[in-house]
Amino acid sequence: MESSLQFYLFNFPTHLGRIVWWFLFIIVFLKIYIFYILKNLLIIFFLCHPLFIISQNNKIDSLENSIINSSNDSVIMMTYNKLRRATINTDPDKSSYYNTKYVDIAIKRKDSFREALGYFYMGSLNIAKSDYEGALKAYFKAANYFELKKDSMRLSSVLNGIGAAYINSGNDSLSLKYFKKAQKISESLGDTRRSAIALNNISEIYTNRKDYNQAKKYLEQSYKEILKTDKVQYKILIATNLGDINVKLGNYKKAINIYNKTLYKIDTIKDTYNHALILKSYGNYYKAIQNNELALKYLNQSYEIFKTSNYFDEAYKMMPDLINSHEQNKEYRSGIELFSEYNAIKDSIFTIEKDKNLTNSLTKYETLKKDAQLRVYKLENEKAHQQKQLYLNLALSGVFIALLVGYFLYINKKKKQQINKALNEKEILLKEVHHRVKNNLQVISSLLEIQQRNITNRETKQLFQESINRVRTMSLIHQNLYQKNNIGLIDIETYLQDLVINLVKNYNVEETEIKIETHIENIELDLDKVISVGLIINELISNILKYAFINKEEGIININLVTDTTNIKIQVEDNGVGLPKDFSIGQSKSLGYKLVKAFTQKLMGELEVENLDEGCRITVTIPKQLI
Repeated sequence: MESSLQFYLFNFPTHLGRIVWWFLFIIVFLKIYIFYILKNLLIIFFLCHPLFIISQNNKIDSLENSIINSSNDSVIMMTYNKLRRATINTDPDKSSYYNTKYVDIAIKRKDSFREALGYFYMGSLNIAKSDYEGALKAYFKAANYFELKKDSMRLSSVLNGIGAAYINSGNDSLSLKYFKKAQKISESLGDTRRSAIALNNISEIYTNRKDYNQAKKYLEQSYKEILKTDKVQYKILIATNLGDINVKLGNYKKAINIYNKTLYKIDTIKDTYNHALILKSYGNYYKAIQNNELALKYLNQSYEIFKTSNYFDEAYKMMPDLINSHEQNKEYRSGIELFSEYNAIKDSIFTIEKDKNLTNSLTKYETLKKDAQLRVYKLENEKAHQQKQLYLNLALSGVFIALLVGYFLYINKKKKQQINKALNEKEILLKEVHHRVKNNLQVISSLLEIQQRNITNRETKQLFQESINRVRTMSLIHQNLYQKNNIGLIDIETYLQDLVINLVKNYNVEETEIKIETHIENIELDLDKVISVGLIINELISNILKYAFINKEEGIININLVTDTTNIKIQVEDNGVGLPKDFSIGQSKSLGYKLVKAFTQKLMGELEVENLDEGCRITVTIPKQLI
């Protein structure tokens, strides 16, 4: 049945009905359009208005009040985590504070999983604050837990974080090691996106080393992996990097083909950042083939997009290349103007310093203005010929002296090269020795394991296992020396972390039963001292894992290695059943304690055994000057 409005309209005279119909249609359309505009203006107003910021602060205040009014640890911990996320971009220091509170409660509740997550968050926050040492300590704590729990997905994320911390702190060798570990885990999980990102990160390290062939190899593998996903932004970024590497290798035709395909994809998703990035790559490509006009064109376009899209850091970073491109095209005035703008930005961030490339651009521009003056000076100077002769004689003398100095520098350089070559050969030989020693120790360990399988007596089997652990302790040292650039010293923190993990695995200890906490200062010791320290730790931890927690559901082992001005102190503590009251380490018939005593004496140290209310504490104090 028709409504009264329809009946009224369609029974009007034809022309009048149409006019009324279109009039109503326009009114409705305008109402909808005006409502849409007002709605969006209101959204913009509230997002930009201080009241929106106040509402954000009110949210944080509300969460903090809920902590004060709650007595439930679980609720408080989750609230601290929400506060961490809410402040991560606006106030990193406050976010770190909330995260520390989150970890403290997790430790109090013995919630090892959330404690490990808290350390992972802490690592990321420390990287944002450029505290790379703090980031690594937090990440390693998280990695130990996820590795013990075989949580490969989270372990992969932590390893990527460790790689990022190392590359930011300038240690690309360790960064490469952990990126490769993360990539291998991601690949085994079938996570092609994370695998591709890790491969791209690995290629960046080889690019920094100027090993462009290796960088290209990993980028091609990364591009192959990312094509299996639907992440267009990652595809564009990796493809652009691949094109840049081909430019560095001189594969210009291949590079331009990659750029052309990538630019087409950017147009389909309207990604301004990657659009500017690919235009920058075009500019560098044309600069490499010495087409300065096109190089300037594309660099200008890239710079404008970065600038208008508020990517000010990217725009600032490419200003020196753009100024240089102006110089190559003899556009000195534009170069000077951009140079002044660059210096103004630079002065607001850093202390004023000279930039060689930009100063050259300015000098060339000023030289053009002075050419006319120089010609006048030459005409007016009646004694120019005599001066030229004098300058010529001085120049010839200077050339002779320069050649003489150059010859001696050349001879000196040759000698240095020979010395460096000899040192490198020696280092390679030493690494090979450590590698072979490690292999021989592994063979011995394997032979002992084979023999152990045929033994049924429990005590004899245990003795074999202890011998295997000691051999592995020494093998791990030679493995670390083989992998390090400085083969004379060993990073004791990394070595002891790996040693503890191996011991826990060998004794089949579950995280839910025994918790191991470490505080190891990052110091470097030579081979002889590390073997002694490693075997001391090995014997103490092995003894605790075997005897300290009999008939106990859970336990804690604390391992501390700290230094002061005079001593290095190794302290191992547990909350187990403790030692007998009449126990004396000097009179003990245990081979393990005899070894501890022997190696302590070798290090000219002192050994102290304390029985606690729960468990015991063994302290080895070594004079620092002997190390």
